[in-house]
Amino acid sequence: MRRARTILALAAALAVAASTPAWSWSNHALLTYWTFKNTPEVAEAPDVVVESFDDFLRAQEKDVADLLDGVESWARTTIPKYPARPD
Repeated sequence: MRRARTILALAAALAVAASTPAWSWSNHALLTYWTFKNTPEVAEAPDVVVESFDDFLRAQEKDVADLLDGVESWARTTIPKYPARPD
């Protein structure tokens, strides 16, 4: 019984330790902001215009469609047994 508890505790410790690299993303934006806020590229950059995703897609409809067509073309010629989208 004691050995089972030891193995269980070790497995739990390994599971927690294995997930720690994912924690680095939790404050990624905050750390990036403080790192780059004084660089000329960021400090002098114009404000970003905020728009809804729907508005963005409507404005960029042709460009997005062309990009996805290119990806589909590449996948059909490069990936064996690629399940092509219906045309």
